[in-house]
Amino acid sequence: MKKVFNLHNISLLLIVAIISIFSTIRVNATTTWNSSTNSATIEKTVSGISNPITNSFSYTVTADNSNPAGVTGSITPASPSISFTTSDAVTNHEVTKQLTIDFSNLEFSHPGVYKWTIAESASGNEGTYPHDTKTYTVEITVQNTNASNPDGQNFTAYLFVKDGSTKVAKAEFETTADQNDFGHIKLTKAAVTGSDADVTDYFEYEVKVYAAGTYTISNYTTSATCGTNTTNPSTATTTITGGSTTTPSTIKLCLKKSDIAYIGQDGSLDTIPSGTKIDIIETNTDYTESYKINNGSAVSSNSLTNHTLAAGETTVAFTNTKTGTTPTGVLITTLPYVLLIIAAVAGALVFVKFKNQKTETINE
Repeated sequence: MKKVFNLHNISLLLIVAIISIFSTIRVNATTTWNSSTNSATIEKTVSGISNPITNSFSYTVTADNSNPAGVTGSITPASPSISFTTSDAVTNHEVTKQLTIDFSNLEFSHPGVYKWTIAESASGNEGTYPHDTKTYTVEITVQNTNASNPDGQNFTAYLFVKDGSTKVAKAEFETTADQNDFGHIKLTKAAVTGSDADVTDYFEYEVKVYAAGTYTISNYTTSATCGTNTTNPSTATTTITGGSTTTPSTIKLCLKKSDIAYIGQDGSLDTIPSGTKIDIIETNTDYTESYKINNGSAVSSNSLTNHTLAAGETTVAFTNTKTGTTPTGVLITTLPYVLLIIAAVAGALVFVKFKNQKTETINE
């Protein structure tokens, strides 16, 4: 009986050892990713702009509460974000960048469906570039590819990005810039008045924009006679660039009566940030100048300086007046003719009076 008891104990020990080995293999199961799909792409597009922006957008990647237990490893980056700088080119009023979220370091101890939610959580400037409230799901299906083998588990993981229940190539987030934060100047030569005014004259303006970026100047008339240092492109549309809050982008242009120039408007898009300082100086000195801003009162000056641009359209209308005095020589030259006319009228009156008196005498 003692010998049988010893064999029985040995058998039990072997069984326990085998179970322990199998359990260890299952705990340390390896995960193989299907093809190369072990990451999710986030794409951020900001539209409604014409100049590079400086702004960042933050994202969260949150595991679903229904996920099976036993996930180890980490997702990178831990705090994902997309940042735009002035070096990011704007095309068709849009700028786009991408970010990759890497799931390849995750290990799974159980088959099942695992989910993470991707959301855009914040913008560096919510007032101008509000964050997108849309969410996407990263769904990872984990299958045991070695289920028929009692010696262990090997998992294959399949990753998909979903918009609701639809599989998509990437998580796309979009922001349209708040157009209330952009504006343009409508510069017009409203009137050329006075006895000595020449309505065909061109007047030179120097425009200064104190903001970084590229801004369109359009719809103005060009003339080589406007000034020796005038920018006169072959077309009536050009751009200025390279400015800052302390050093302006500068251009000179020409306007005659009824001409209108649009500064900082690209098609229907306002492009200069509101709050930008702008100078508009008329360099002509032969006329008396004044201007009005929108429907305001006339200001007797040739220069609008340190103007803070409002959102939308701001009209700046200049009027030029040139009135001469009648030369005194004109009166001297015409005086003899005036005297002759007076003498003729006086003579006629005397003749009529004399004739009336003679008639009265005869009648008596």
